[in-house]
Amino acid sequence: MNNNKNSSNESYTTDTTSEIENNYNKAIELVKNKDYDGAREIFKKEDIREYKDSQAYIYYCNAMKYYNLKFYGFAIERFAKCENILNAKELKDELLGIVSKYNGTYYYQHPQTSYLGYYMFVKDGKVDILSKSVADKVYYNYSFIGKYNENTKQYD
Repeated sequence: MNNNKNSSNESYTTDTTSEIENNYNKAIELVKNKDYDGAREIFKKEDIREYKDSQAYIYYCNAMKYYNLKFYGFAIERFAKCENILNAKELKDELLGIVSKYNGTYYYQHPQTSYLGYYMFVKDGKVDILSKSVADKVYYNYSFIGKYNENTKQYD
């Protein structure tokens, strides 16, 4: 009788593993077909989340979402966490090539006042803005850099 229970448990484990593998493969196909939201939902399920490289694929799906939205700073961070997945390393390097030339600290003095100025800190597609007002209060604003369009001389 014990053998039947073990046999039943082994069958259950095999069925579960097979189902996880099928879901994993389905999610990989969704990624290859650029359905990143659908793939991410499968990869995030409790039974598959820790299976093989599901976590890396979650980062890849998130990175591609940010990439498509032109939120390059977030995309670069996510691609860095999944460089072994598909073309993640190449896309990360491409984005760094685009945005790193703007890295630096910039200052703008408001033309109508001597007490209001803005510092802008740019690093790998992310922008922090610090402004100082008359009351010496400091405000931070978080923004992103999109792709620079050479024709219009603006960010898309």
